Amino acid sequence: MASLTPLEAAVLQEHGNQLAREDAAALRAQTTNASVLNRENTGAGFYTYFSVERAAAPSIKSDTRQCYIAAKVNGVEDALGFILWLNDGYVDFLEGYTMNLEGTSDLNFTALDFELRGMPPA
Repeated sequence: MASLTPLEAAVLQEHGNQLAREDAAALRAQTTNASVLNRENTGAGFYTYFSVERAAAPSIKSDTRQCYIAAKVNGVEDALGFILWLNDGYVDFLEGYTMNLEGTSDLNFTALDFELRGMPPA
């Protein structure tokens, strides 16, 4: 079982910060016992796929695609954006996509210098 990278953990936490209290608690409960099944670096972003024990946590009612999270990476503002995808209210996979970053092929996601921002620019 793979563990979360610092970026993945921070992005999941920021999703929780933007959700209603009940859904934030459900997200924490789901990700506490989640396993990372697979990671894919597409060159234009990444996918992290999870396995969640559904009996151990309540489902999330909110649409997590409404959350806004961007990351400054290696000094590049708004380098990556993120979407947390659910399946029937349970964490399915995290998608990271390039915004102002040329690509992700050369990134080491386990040792990435990043800073998250949770609100879009005005």
